[in-house]
Amino acid sequence: DAFGKGLIKTSGMGKVLNLSQGKLGGDRATVISVVGQLMRGLTSLDLSANKINVHEVKELAGAILANASMTSINLSSNNIAGVTETGYVKASKVQGSSFNVGDKVVYEGKEMVVSKAKDNDGYIRMSTIPDLAGIKSIADAIRVSPSITSVSLLGNYFDIET
Repeated sequence: DAFGKGLIKTSGMGKVLNLSQGKLGGDRATVISVVGQLMRGLTSLDLSANKINVHEVKELAGAILANASMTSINLSSNNIAGVTETGYVKASKVQGSSFNVGDKVVYEGKEMVVSKAKDNDGYIRMSTIPDLAGIKSIADAIRVSPSITSVSLLGNYFDIET
């Protein structure tokens, strides 16, 4: 359609769409849906550094399944595992028997992972446990997509042991 062709023309060239570095603006649900539609004719898509979350990446995975020509997709430097980090919190306010990096603890009713061990003042930092559903949906889509040869998921905060 004309909108899709115009978007591709202004943000990339031909079958390549580069919307990296925060170029996904506007209403996120609408933009992700449009990108999903545009993916059908693309060979390369760069969505790096857009704060894409676990729900948005699941929608993109569906579009990957519908695309027979996509060879490369860059989803690096997003947050597709939905990891958030706390500020410094007094360890005495956290449930857990150990506060070393990688230890599981409970804070405000949520299971978390210690990301910075207890300091001399008794404070720690924690991260939420990654939600791997989006990553799994991308992996499943790639597994059955015959044309994809390159995928970047670097910098997505899912390297924490859980």
